[in-house]
Amino acid sequence: MVKNRFKARVADLQKIDASLTGRNAALARFLHAALRLFRLSAFSKYFRYLESSFLPFVRPESKTQFGPPIEVLFVTTKKDFQVLQTAISYAIDATSTQSKVDFVIIVPDHELELCKSLLEDISCSISFVPESYYIDETMLIAIRHRFKARSGWVIQQILKDLYVIESNSAGVLIVDSDTLLIEKRVWLENSGKQLLLPSWEFHLPYYRFLNALGVSEKWPQYTFVSHHMLMQPRIMREAFLSAGWKSKKDLVGSLVSLSEPDQQSPFCIEYELYGQYISRRYPHLVNLERWSNIGCARKDIDFDHIQDIVDRDYRGKYASISLHSYL
Repeated sequence: MVKNRFKARVADLQKIDASLTGRNAALARFLHAALRLFRLSAFSKYFRYLESSFLPFVRPESKTQFGPPIEVLFVTTKKDFQVLQTAISYAIDATSTQSKVDFVIIVPDHELELCKSLLEDISCSISFVPESYYIDETMLIAIRHRFKARSGWVIQQILKDLYVIESNSAGVLIVDSDTLLIEKRVWLENSGKQLLLPSWEFHLPYYRFLNALGVSEKWPQYTFVSHHMLMQPRIMREAFLSAGWKSKKDLVGSLVSLSEPDQQSPFCIEYELYGQYISRRYPHLVNLERWSNIGCARKDIDFDHIQDIVDRDYRGKYASISLHSYL
């Protein structure tokens, strides 16, 4: 009963704005202090929720030196085309702290031309890549046989990973195509130090899978299902080798054979793989900052007035908005 009440209050705290003001903020600080004293195992995942809320939220100064060139990657399908153009527009502004930004979109082969036509008026450099460039028919058959209805979810993770490990860029900012980045942030510094955003979500099978590969603790201090993440390709290549993946075949074979068959969502091999690896292996290269994301139901959004809605309801309170189709 106590645990359920505590869980309900933590759920309320997930709606705290970026400034952490008001009664909820005071309650969060009290609970955070109490948990630091007791660290009760029954509340361990709620401790993570609270601890991530007390990280700083840093807005870059206008005089901030530009960071190195990066790429921004969207892996998308037709169901998210409604949001994609808006997501790219916001990402252009959010990444203006970097000296140069190139955009890349990976899309199913049969949806490629439609995607290009929808984005022809976007004022930035965009490269379009068909899924088949990274995933061949043999891989598709193995993935679909093992994961069935969740195959699309698995394929998107694999595509993100394969793009990053083959990139020559200093950094690749992966953004889910339903997510709007509404605040500028310093994603990657010239020193190689980068932004990393602990999130709310904790799903134990993710960490059991990565722990079996030697990449993560089973109960990590922070979790990183953040809907967007800057990844440095050289570090992601190290993470792949650490997991024992020397080829695409190794990767898919590991997912098929090691993931828990009774779990609908058995692993997170993009955000959690990279976040856990870099935070353990290279903590000196990480700026931990507050996530400040809010999830919203896409069906409730009037996209003809999206900028007005963002400015009125979300800007200054959150750093990103995820417009989920399943809410």
